Amino acid sequence: MRALGLGDVHLVETGFLLTADWNPTSPRGEAFWRADPTFAQYTGGWGRDGDGGFVAEEDGRVVGAVWWRLFRADDAGYGFVDERTPELGIAVWPGERGRGIGRLLLRAAVTEHPRISLSVEDGNPARALYEAEGFVAVGRSGDGTIMLHD
Repeated sequence: MRALGLGDVHLVETGFLLTADWNPTSPRGEAFWRADPTFAQYTGGWGRDGDGGFVAEEDGRVVGAVWWRLFRADDAGYGFVDERTPELGIAVWPGERGRGIGRLLLRAAVTEHPRISLSVEDGNPARALYEAEGFVAVGRSGDGTIMLHD
C-alpha cells in the first residue's frame, strides 16, 4: 500500500468510475459518468487541500484505491456531513474483489481519518463491509445512505 500522489489522478478517476457504476444491472458506462458534473466534483483539481488516499498494489499492478475529499456545504458531495469531515470513496478493481482488499483500504482510511463519511447506494452489498467496520447510518442523500465513522 502507498499514498496517493498528485500524479495518481487517473487512479482516482478510475476508482470513481468503478464506484459510480457499481451496479451491473444498470451500467451507464464511462462516457456517461465523465459527462456528469459529479465526476468533476469528485475528481477535478485532485490534490487540493483535504484530498488524500491510498493505493493497494500487488505484483506491480493496482488492485484497489481509497481516497477522500473535503467538501464545502455549498458544494456538498453525496456523503456530506460537515466541512471538517472528509468524504471517502473506495474501489477494488474487477477481478480482485472478495480478497479483503476493500477492508484493508477502508481500515487504512479510517486510521488516517477516524471521522470520515461516505454514501452507499441502496442495494450495494458494500454496505455490510462499512457497517462491520464501524460506519453508522446518519442520513439519506438521493437513493443512498450517508454513513459516518467516528
